[in-house]
Amino acid sequence: MKKYKKERLTIKNFSLVINTKSNKFDLKQEETISTFNFMVDKGVLKKSCGAEELTLPQHKTSLQELRKLNYSGLIRFTKLWRYKFFSKHNQDYEYALIALGSNNVIYFINMFGYDDTIYTLNEFVFQETPNAITFRVNGEDVIGFCSPSDSLMVWYCDKMPYQVESAPKFSSICLHNQRLFAIDSEKNYLVRYSSNLNPLDWSTSSVAVTSAGSIELNDYKGSLKNLISFQDNVFVFRDFGISKISSYSNYSKFSATNIFNSSAKVFCNTATICGTDIFFLCEDGLYKFDGFNVEKFDDSFAKVFTKNNEQTANTTYFDGKLYIACSLNFDDNLTIGCEREVDHKNNCLIIYDIQTKSYTITRGIDISCMLGIKDEIISKLILSLNTSLGTKLWQLTENGLLDEEVLPKVWVGGNLTLGEFDKNKILKEVNLISKTDCTLIVSTDKTSKEYPIKADENLQRVRINLTGKFFSFKFLSTSENPYISTPQFVFNVEE
Repeated sequence: MKKYKKERLTIKNFSLVINTKSNKFDLKQEETISTFNFMVDKGVLKKSCGAEELTLPQHKTSLQELRKLNYSGLIRFTKLWRYKFFSKHNQDYEYALIALGSNNVIYFINMFGYDDTIYTLNEFVFQETPNAITFRVNGEDVIGFCSPSDSLMVWYCDKMPYQVESAPKFSSICLHNQRLFAIDSEKNYLVRYSSNLNPLDWSTSSVAVTSAGSIELNDYKGSLKNLISFQDNVFVFRDFGISKISSYSNYSKFSATNIFNSSAKVFCNTATICGTDIFFLCEDGLYKFDGFNVEKFDDSFAKVFTKNNEQTANTTYFDGKLYIACSLNFDDNLTIGCEREVDHKNNCLIIYDIQTKSYTITRGIDISCMLGIKDEIISKLILSLNTSLGTKLWQLTENGLLDEEVLPKVWVGGNLTLGEFDKNKILKEVNLISKTDCTLIVSTDKTSKEYPIKADENLQRVRINLTGKFFSFKFLSTSENPYISTPQFVFNVEE
């Protein structure tokens, strides 16, 4: 007669970091191979983030009166920018939320005020998706828009926008030490820079200290894609590396050096400044760059990247966290939120805590662009969506809802053997607290079975009585406010 000993496994703190490095049999009981729409609070599985329609305040000093925006044109929005300026008409600083429509027209609305109308900037239609940057011209705060096929368009709030026909056409632009630096769209190995007396002057002269000019980067590291002013240099993100543009001789001359080579494709548009570092995605993971050294920071979720992330992934840094909108392959035959729409591009938002290297994944939301704003009394992350919901602007919430839809939540563990591959185990019961209804799925090498769990404020016992050599566990919840705490699995293990 076989003898059995009792063993208990307890998940004291669920991990939300996907472990794709280890074999499923090497995972600890708290580790996961797939999870989404859950967050962990003091060891408890709870709801994660969601999105609701954007609201903006009517006043700079109170959030009591909020307004939703009027979307009469039903245009999807694809990019977002913030424009702060001093209005001579109002004799005060104002803040505009600017959005690019899917028709390549610029729209804007004041962040504070009674007016709920989103206005078109003018009738100009960009031929390609533009980039935007704020800078100063003749003492005025302006915003400029450039694309590879369109002349630089400049707008000061109190005047009509105008195009700078003398400026080259650019694919990326940044402001550094009173000069604009830009990638020439017709010569994608060339970075041009403006005069430091006038950022709209791109003509060369004999006065090197103030003259505009250019720098060639023709070293076969891939096309120039994205410029970022960081610390004392301009960094050029390329398909397979990073180059640095440095100044010398009193900021009048510039040189370029290659400082990072990558065997993996760099997702150049995801490079974003996060405090004292730049973070960016490659096809093999998340990288950190401090201005001197590049290191791979995390490659856990990169193992389940889908192929379109180079074109559609986008990032932003807000309130101490890195937000990554991308597409992951969950390989579970589920269709959640935006995944029901055939033209969706991304399917999740990774909210990454850089300090702890932990993250949560909100699945079912297709984000084309994000904008974090902290102005006056506003502090929120604004979202532009790719799908049919993109006819409105949205804001990130902590309610676990996409609009009014409850996002289903899943946590999946690895295969547990209790240290003995060849011996039989009997899972007798599971003890846990679940304050809302949920489902536990127990799988073995022989079978899989679902156990509906009813909400209970107290510790409850779920009888299982399944036999196998290894076990895995999955928690599912469709509750708006899930609460799953410290499950303990009680086994009889063959001696």
